[in-house]
Amino acid sequence: MLEKNILETTLLNNEYYKNKNILLTLIPELKLLSKESWANTLRALKTTPSNSLKVKITLLLHNLGLKNNVYYPELAVKEAEKILLRFLYPEEFMNDIFYLLRTSHLAIEPNNIDNAELILERLDTSYALALTLEPNQIINAVLKLNAIREKIFETPNLTK
Repeated sequence: MLEKNILETTLLNNEYYKNKNILLTLIPELKLLSKESWANTLRALKTTPSNSLKVKITLLLHNLGLKNNVYYPELAVKEAEKILLRFLYPEEFMNDIFYLLRTSHLAIEPNNIDNAELILERLDTSYALALTLEPNQIINAVLKLNAIREKIFETPNLTK
């Protein structure tokens, strides 16, 4: 499927600014985002430390869960499901995206990890979203995430 290939290439090659109109054509639902939400989406993609396609798709679709500037995870999942089905993604891949969307605004508790397989992708998603916050909120959010990252890497068998 050519559209899926274009989407993945754009995300994995970090060409979202250059190809933002292509993204809007491939995923017309993104046109419903406010200018600010779309700018935050692009900023999150730009700042993510991850090369994971799951993280990048999560960040791309995340703000579809915004309604009146409040994030509703199940709304994001509902919209993501329609889009991911259209691109014929496998169920396991979609479920991972849904997990990341559902947990993107929840605190990560290193002593109570509910999905060790996806924890680093969840952390990378959280970092990227933190960098879209207001400037006075970024430092505290990143410091908290750094502390969580340290605890995760101290936890045996979690990062292997």
